Amino acid sequence: VSRAMQVKPNVVHLDARKEVVHSTVSNAKVRCFFGLSGYTSIQDGLDKTATWVKNIGRHYLPVEFSHVEIIQNMPPSWVRADLGQAKAIVHDASDNPRAGEYESKNFPNGIPEP
Repeated sequence: VSRAMQVKPNVVHLDARKEVVHSTVSNAKVRCFFGLSGYTSIQDGLDKTATWVKNIGRHYLPVEFSHVEIIQNMPPSWVRADLGQAKAIVHDASDNPRAGEYESKNFPNGIPEP
């Protein structure tokens, strides 16, 4: 990632999260139903992602919710002092007052592909 972004690596090791440690995936169903073919190497994918982040994605701010359903066992880096806990929440764009702000202002015809 640092090579694609052309930055010096600055690795910060955080405590392990309490979630799935190992998983495997397959894109076979997507390829079957949507007729996708071809291959993108991990380096090409990272390069394309880095280009998108530098040109468009850097303008996005993180999504922040005022409440979540369960705070217990959340990674400490996700918990804020003002984060509340609620019994049940239906999230929508109104939970993030900045949602769509940059896109609608700068890309009235939709976000361009990388």
